[in-house]
Amino acid sequence: MFRKPKASDITNSLQRFADAQRDSSSRAKHFKIAFEGLPISEKRQIIEDYHFEAIHLVDSLVLHQENSSDIQAASDAESALWTLEQILCYGPEIVGKGWQWNAISTIIKRCLLPQNGSSLKRVAVRLFIMWYQILAVNNNVTPELDKVFQSLLPYFPLKNGENTEQILMSYCERPIDNSNNLPPNIVLSRKITPLFVPANMSEIQQLLQSNTKERAKQLQTWIDKFLEYICRETQKIEWGDQSKRFDCAKFLLDRMINLYILEVYPDLETNGVDIFGGWEGEPNTTDILDTADPIVIVRYWLIRWILNIASAKTVSNPSPSLLLFRSALFSNPRAINIMLSLLKESMCLPLACSTVTLRCMTLVKHWLTQKEIPPFLETGSVSLQSFSLLLIHIFSSFFNSPYIYASPEKINTTITISNFAIQIFRDMANSSNILPRPLPKNVWNELIKQLTNISVNVCKFNDSFSHSTSSAFTQALLVVTTFIYCIREIDIDDIIFDDIWVLFKTTVWSGTLDQWAKFVEILTKNVILNVFGIDPSHGYNGDDSDKSTSKRSYTRSDRSEKSDTGSNPDFPRSEADDIDDCQNTFDSSNNREMQSLVRSTGNPEKWLKLWIRIINMVDPSKAAFSQVAVQVLSQIIQMLIPINCANILIHHVAQRLLMVDIKAQPHAIPSLCSVLVTSSPPPLLRAHILIKLEDCLTTDIAPIVLEQVPSMKLEDIFILHKPIIESLQIIIKNGEISSKIVRVTSLLSLEQTDAEKLLLTILTQQHYMEMDLSTLALLVNALSILILERGDITLGKNLYQILLKNQSLSIQLTYLLIRNLDELKKRGKRNFLRQSLEQIINMLKIKDENIIRNELLWMLMTLICDGKKLPLNDNNSRGTFEKILSLLSNHDRGIKNSFLEGFLLTNTVFYPLPGFSLAQWNSIDNVTPIPGKTPNKIVDKDYENQVFIKNRGVLINVDKEIPSEFVVRTVVGKHVWSIKNVDEIDVNGKYHPHIKRWLKDLSTERMEQDKRTIKIEETTTHEINDNFFEKLPTFPKNYKDPIDYKPMLDFIKKSKRHPLSRPSTSDINKTTPSDDCCLVADNKEELGTWRQFVNDIQLIHHTCEIKSNFPRELRHLDTTLSREVHKIAVIYVGKGQEDKSTILSNTISDGSEEFMEFINSLGRIITIGENHYGYGGGLSIGHKAPYYADGSTEVIFHISTFLTGDVTQKTKHLGNDEVHVVWNENYKNYKRDTIATKFCDILIVLTPISPAMIRVSIETQKPLSFGPLFDGSFVSICEIGPMVRETALNASRAYKVDRINCDRPLKHRENVYKECLDKVGYAKMADAITNIYIPQLKN
Repeated sequence: MFRKPKASDITNSLQRFADAQRDSSSRAKHFKIAFEGLPISEKRQIIEDYHFEAIHLVDSLVLHQENSSDIQAASDAESALWTLEQILCYGPEIVGKGWQWNAISTIIKRCLLPQNGSSLKRVAVRLFIMWYQILAVNNNVTPELDKVFQSLLPYFPLKNGENTEQILMSYCERPIDNSNNLPPNIVLSRKITPLFVPANMSEIQQLLQSNTKERAKQLQTWIDKFLEYICRETQKIEWGDQSKRFDCAKFLLDRMINLYILEVYPDLETNGVDIFGGWEGEPNTTDILDTADPIVIVRYWLIRWILNIASAKTVSNPSPSLLLFRSALFSNPRAINIMLSLLKESMCLPLACSTVTLRCMTLVKHWLTQKEIPPFLETGSVSLQSFSLLLIHIFSSFFNSPYIYASPEKINTTITISNFAIQIFRDMANSSNILPRPLPKNVWNELIKQLTNISVNVCKFNDSFSHSTSSAFTQALLVVTTFIYCIREIDIDDIIFDDIWVLFKTTVWSGTLDQWAKFVEILTKNVILNVFGIDPSHGYNGDDSDKSTSKRSYTRSDRSEKSDTGSNPDFPRSEADDIDDCQNTFDSSNNREMQSLVRSTGNPEKWLKLWIRIINMVDPSKAAFSQVAVQVLSQIIQMLIPINCANILIHHVAQRLLMVDIKAQPHAIPSLCSVLVTSSPPPLLRAHILIKLEDCLTTDIAPIVLEQVPSMKLEDIFILHKPIIESLQIIIKNGEISSKIVRVTSLLSLEQTDAEKLLLTILTQQHYMEMDLSTLALLVNALSILILERGDITLGKNLYQILLKNQSLSIQLTYLLIRNLDELKKRGKRNFLRQSLEQIINMLKIKDENIIRNELLWMLMTLICDGKKLPLNDNNSRGTFEKILSLLSNHDRGIKNSFLEGFLLTNTVFYPLPGFSLAQWNSIDNVTPIPGKTPNKIVDKDYENQVFIKNRGVLINVDKEIPSEFVVRTVVGKHVWSIKNVDEIDVNGKYHPHIKRWLKDLSTERMEQDKRTIKIEETTTHEINDNFFEKLPTFPKNYKDPIDYKPMLDFIKKSKRHPLSRPSTSDINKTTPSDDCCLVADNKEELGTWRQFVNDIQLIHHTCEIKSNFPRELRHLDTTLSREVHKIAVIYVGKGQEDKSTILSNTISDGSEEFMEFINSLGRIITIGENHYGYGGGLSIGHKAPYYADGSTEVIFHISTFLTGDVTQKTKHLGNDEVHVVWNENYKNYKRDTIATKFCDILIVLTPISPAMIRVSIETQKPLSFGPLFDGSFVSICEIGPMVRETALNASRAYKVDRINCDRPLKHRENVYKECLDKVGYAKMADAITNIYIPQLKN
């Protein structure tokens, strides 16, 4: 884009430039053309060859400018100054001495005159700085020039009070002596005049003289450019010896220190830092100054300039000029001390100077974290220890600034700087920042000490700044201490911990305690990780660490930092973006540090010591701290309880908790009770806790203690039983009855008669009517256990009568009571249960739910059927059963309880009864085996030989090969009956003798009365006389023949054919081929009995015709259960077993002796297979399991130690059970999610607390009422089996009843049975006769 000019063009331009006769403007133009585009070496050569011509050109332009118009004058002045700048840049060796000095001096004086325009003066300042350092290299700098250099800034505040403009004016107007060996062609004017004066210059000067703010603005504008020129113009000068550029930088840095820095900081060298002498200077005692004060303005910019130089290598792509001055700075010990002193002074600048303060802190942080090692440390001139201590003291001194509390309007700025300082502490301590050079112990201790002092000073004041930062300082102090002591493993002096304790002793802010609380939680997790080797982050939300960080918002609205500086016309605008980014960095860094701290590792001993020290920082006995202390200590206890070996730590925390006034802070009670229950406290600690609890039982907070009683150990409850009962008596007397009070009373009633009386007292009070169902259920369960344990039927009757008085809940409560007391029927208390059921059923109203009514009826039927069989001729019994049958439909005639009616009739064997046609016949236990067939496993083709009869809701089928036995299917179940001749009935038989006697009498009577009955004679044939058809039943008179029967009747009468004689039984197999109507039944007597039965019962019209798919429907019916079935999981948890894999890996040999006794008490142990005909619960053949059954219920227990297979296979059985019973011998509480399953709606945990006592814990997914056991109850180990079985059964029933669209009791079979019957139609008469009488033609 830019091409190098040709040599010929350069030569021509130089010739025109050198021609002194030409116009100066033309000469300047050609000089510029020849000069631009050349390399540095050629430029230096041109200046060396044409320096006279160049200076002559500058002089000519200046002289020509005096006689030109304003526009031309400005152009000539610009060309003159440009030419002079090239001379200074590329000919520094020439202009530093001789006549050139005088010539250039005159020109610069004219440029420096205050009357010149500001743009011209800026160029003049640049040229003077270049000329000034060139003279220094040539040793031509005079004190007068130093004074001029010091006065380049308008309104710079000199100590002597002189005006800088007057100094410049005096210097510039002094005449120049022309006799100083000037060349003849260069004539300098004796009168110095400005080069270019703006038209409004007088107005500007008047405004500056009268307005302080304008002068301040003018000063800050000039000093910004001036400091920029210092570095930039030095870099522009091209020396033949490049080392001279470094000499220039050192010279200017020295002059800046002497003439500017020490001018605004007069005592900086006296009271400042001497890092090489080990002196950190006197403490800052800055007076509060206005931000428009020139002293403040100059200090701000000078410190900023030094910071830019010192931190040149900490930024990306630093300018060469800054690197040059940095080298000069660090090469001079005096400059280093001045620089460090200025860093210290920057902490005391007004808050409007926050940008410089933050930059200073950034540099300090860079050096402290050893991202950069300063050269004086590399050389060993300064020790790392002394330098690190100095840096810590420098940035910590900000909090001694008087501006923090004197400028409340700058609160956001103060907070931002404070957060940045806090972050320095944290970054330095953070173990993720690896220091190349290890720091000694005293540096780390000093770091904590300074942070502690700052925190104490901040947190003890009651102002907005302290309120905003107390949390951040407290958290930082705790985090830094932890990083240094535990992770970096640096020992901390005890006195420092005492200083930290002062913070918590003197703080007035709750934020300090809140941070302590959050940090103690994190520290406790680290103790668990490092001391006990348990990862506490399992299930820990990382976001919690964010919550534990100080989250107070310092977000600025409308860029408040900009308003702090930029909107202030008296002070230069700060970099607001840097301020805002500082806050964001602080928040994100805190989050990362807290997250990293959660899983940090280190020396366990140090973690434990620090944990104890931090916990002891807050005094729980202090009223202002007690609430937070109780919360924190309680939380620690709960975190440590799951750890088996942390009891010593729990005891220590409990001792701190006992320091609290429990009566004033009752929320400490649950944690103290947890210590009693889980950590086996020493006798002395246990005694103190019990004394505290006893004292609380006599106060208004007694209910809080009572809430914890159910979870306490039995021996502790026994110790406190007297004050507990006394407290309960007062509460119940006052009518302050709640579910928690009832629970505690219920628990004590199992062992204390006084508590039992309290339960009855509760029932007799009016408040009993206002209790909810769950509370009353708890009360009923507790009394039910007493009734069962003592067999106290009187208590049961009293309780029943009391429950009936509750008009709204009497049905549910009495139902629960009778369910609980079902075990009494085995103790001869059946009548009480039966009478209670009948009474409550009679109380039911139409509006009552059918589910409750069905449940009560089902219980009543089961109770009756399990009872003693009464003789049939007992009129009282007959009346009772008729009454019971009426109960089945006394509320809604439209609902027929077919199952319950059938169940009652089938199991009580009171036959005959109206409405049940097959009640006359006897049942047998086993089906007669047929050769080649397996009982109960009939294939579809075998049904072709079956005859089916449907009569009045009963389905009968008989095998033609065994006509003496037939199968009856009812809604209740499937029964096999045997047909016997009347003469064959053993009247004295033991099997239902009253039924057999009645059947014989009935059969004999019917044979005498009904002449149509065909007798079975001993002969082999029946003699049929002429009157045989006359004995057949006649049709009614109103019956009309569907066909004309006369022709057929005439044919029969005329027929002379006679039937053949029937062969005898012994000759039945000897029939000849000519016999065309012989019977082939194996047993003629059985076939005859069947035919007689069919004729007597009149079943021919009810013979059915079955379809090809009917066998499948029949098999479905036969597999539909007729009793309610339950499957319950029983899980064994051994000592130290907490996870699913370990628990389910237990086998039979792993179970304890007590567990096996419990299993045996649940039911008889069966083996799934051919010998078990009951409910299998989905277990495969060969599995063993406890099985229990009665007339209405079957239950099988899935024992985890009995199941075979791996964990997954065991889970398939256990996980699908709604009720889980856990025998827990582990020291920890069993958690529901240990064996995760979407079922397990009811969890019953049995925990042996002594060789003779079991604690029961019950959890439900949703509220359910069942018993007799309840959550928290204690049961004797000898009674645990039956009570757990009944509780599990009742829980399973309650769960099923609570489900939507629940078909109970066994409505499902009733529906399946009805669907099966609906698919069977009646056969034609001809087919019916053929099938039902079973005739077969001989082949």
